[in-house]
Amino acid sequence: MNGMLFVGGEGPTKELFRRYRESDAFVIAADSGLHTAIQLGVDPDLIVGDMDSLADPGLLSRFPAEKVVRFPTEKDETDAEIGIRFMREKGIDDVTVVGGGAGRLAHLLGILMLFQRDYPPQRWITAREEVSVVEGSCRFKAYRGQSFSFFPLTKTANQMQSTGLKWPLDGLSWTAGQAGISNIAVKDEVAVTVGRGRLLAIKELY
Repeated sequence: MNGMLFVGGEGPTKELFRRYRESDAFVIAADSGLHTAIQLGVDPDLIVGDMDSLADPGLLSRFPAEKVVRFPTEKDETDAEIGIRFMREKGIDDVTVVGGGAGRLAHLLGILMLFQRDYPPQRWITAREEVSVVEGSCRFKAYRGQSFSFFPLTKTANQMQSTGLKWPLDGLSWTAGQAGISNIAVKDEVAVTVGRGRLLAIKELY
């Protein structure tokens, strides 16, 4: 089962979102992610968080009480973490995060940290980027000149191979803190393989 977690911050356009929307996905809005979901024409199955970031708390009245799970403002989890936890409890292991662009740097990094955990989201769609986890092999649709960046999510990432990139990843071995930034697609498809470890791939959409 697939899940989509909407978070606050800048999200994709409706046109861009249509590329990723899955009609059967279980949808959770985390706090002001409700604004993101509504802007994209999505009614969440569940709304979670402390609701302190909602510009219009009256939006909650549109939804049945059983779809709204409130948490105290003083808590050990961010609203996004709560959303991910609810997904895991439902057995959902393929999660797409939607939104989270611009805004506070702390919130941006908070979402990024989710990808360094044992059960990360699989992708993150902002207004300008598609962020994906590469574990094993992954293929990306691309256009020539499109920018790709790669960051290790584990202590080491090695036995890498790639096709379709101006600067191949073949044979590279990275440790935490290293990265390949602003690589360029030279074909209509980019393929990346990681023999050991995990990468975070950022594909710029414009």
